[in-house]
Amino acid sequence: MVVFVCHGQDLLSTSFVTQTVLNKETTSSCGKFCYENYLIFTDQETLQDSSNPFVGKLYNGDIYDKLEVGHTYNMTLIGLRIPTIGWYRNIIQFKDIDVN
Repeated sequence: MVVFVCHGQDLLSTSFVTQTVLNKETTSSCGKFCYENYLIFTDQETLQDSSNPFVGKLYNGDIYDKLEVGHTYNMTLIGLRIPTIGWYRNIIQFKDIDVN
């Protein structure tokens, strides 16, 4: 039930932003299942690259691998940032505006 609420919340909060990538980091945790978390640090906030089947994004890390540190991107983000529970907005689409 919590997963549904989380994804439903994502669908209600879409933003279009321009941000510069300052750094990237991958963390992992294992319990019953292993999970990798892809974090992207920008000049404005910390974002994540995680799967969300409700918007057709099925794989973690696809966007993370393509983003370059120092580049500025137009991005489509979903979700809310809630620091107390470690939620970050999720990158759904991006376009590098540093490319000539």
